[in-house]
Amino acid sequence: MRPFIGYLILIQIVYLSNALAHPSMTGKAVTNVGDVGDHYPLFLVEKSHHPENIIVVYTKLDTNCRVIPDREHGFTPTLDFYWLMNETRYKPMAGLLKEGARKRLQFTDANWHEVDPTSFVVRAGDLSRVKNDLQSPTVQIKTERQGDACVATASMTLGPSNDNATIKVAAVSTKTEAITLLKKMQAMADPDAIQIYAVTVKGTDIATGKSIERTYNAAN
Repeated sequence: MRPFIGYLILIQIVYLSNALAHPSMTGKAVTNVGDVGDHYPLFLVEKSHHPENIIVVYTKLDTNCRVIPDREHGFTPTLDFYWLMNETRYKPMAGLLKEGARKRLQFTDANWHEVDPTSFVVRAGDLSRVKNDLQSPTVQIKTERQGDACVATASMTLGPSNDNATIKVAAVSTKTEAITLLKKMQAMADPDAIQIYAVTVKGTDIATGKSIERTYNAAN
């Protein structure tokens, strides 16, 4: 009986260690997520296919609040991903899916570390595929020290229809066609294989503190 009770306790500990609250995009370090290690969540990626499962986009910083280069990907800035299943439970993301995510969030400057190791920019591929009035469909990542802690934030400057407001990005939500197994396989090689109907950017106006949610629809 005792071994059985011990087994149940072990299962509960494992479950709780992988159960997370829906992350708040504070830009502060998170240390208790699976085997990810110390990291800084930047924003969420939401989708219409299985919307209960969301993607956390994060980076990693050194003790001087500089972005750590990713040795496995040509010393580009660390930009990585994991799942929150049912918005709460951590799950690692498969390598092929990570590669697909990286194709949708491409770096714009190969020499970022020489220019400024505390910032980098990624081009949001999904936004490039819908009608928008953005000067540039990019997300700017910036790190800095606040007191004794490092913080990392993601921001985006909207277009004239939003008075060129700069927002702190909380989530990017994409509405797509129905995704079949065949579509999934095609998207691993070519992210553009899936038709996008709309992309919604959610965040907070840095100047006013007001919430902003802007949807950009596909041309057709």
